[in-house]
Amino acid sequence: MKSIRISEHTFIPSLIESKGVVLDCGANHGVFSRWISENTNAVVHAFEPNPNLYTDLPKLDRVQFHSLALGDAAGLLKFHLSEDDQSSSLHYNHKSGRSIDVEVVSLETWAQSKNIRSIELLKLDIEGAEIGVLLKASEDFLRKKKQICVEFHESHHPEDLPEVLKVIERLKGLDFYVCKFSHYDHGDVFFINKKIIKISAVTKIKLLLDKYWYGLKRILKRLPK
Repeated sequence: MKSIRISEHTFIPSLIESKGVVLDCGANHGVFSRWISENTNAVVHAFEPNPNLYTDLPKLDRVQFHSLALGDAAGLLKFHLSEDDQSSSLHYNHKSGRSIDVEVVSLETWAQSKNIRSIELLKLDIEGAEIGVLLKASEDFLRKKKQICVEFHESHHPEDLPEVLKVIERLKGLDFYVCKFSHYDHGDVFFINKKIIKISAVTKIKLLLDKYWYGLKRILKRLPK
């Protein structure tokens, strides 16, 4: 089982079954969804509430984009736009002073409405809202996920760290294997459901080696040419 890193998110492509469901939460420019579309036969549901990004998303095979925000509650809520649109958020108040009303849905309720039971891969990069999504989701909902890859944002919002650690402990308690690929923060955390996927000692070693390889590549990329 070989991991790969796409848009700063690490996961194992070989675990994604043909015609299985992948959720790309925080689609941004659609890079992650494009990789899944071009390299697997999975069906992708991708969420991007920022209208400036949503209107530019590409048309991709087996990918359906949704102009919705995800949170731990449903309704019409304020969505704060960042200057560059890349880190707009329900959770963080940006200094731009620009905000819009967006439709927010509970991921669990949305999946139930679409009769989606099992999910091959859940990718979460939703600017702080991932904490509420993972803390409020039912145990039954989380146990049906093979893989979860999450970008937490405590590097810019250190006040989030206690809740980030609470999420990690919750998923460990639900028998997920946790691999933190980011060194100094929790910007790239990968969870594998041990109830569904057998994680051998060899796989754990491979993931550890991958972690240091990705770290080395990041260092080399920053070196002057």
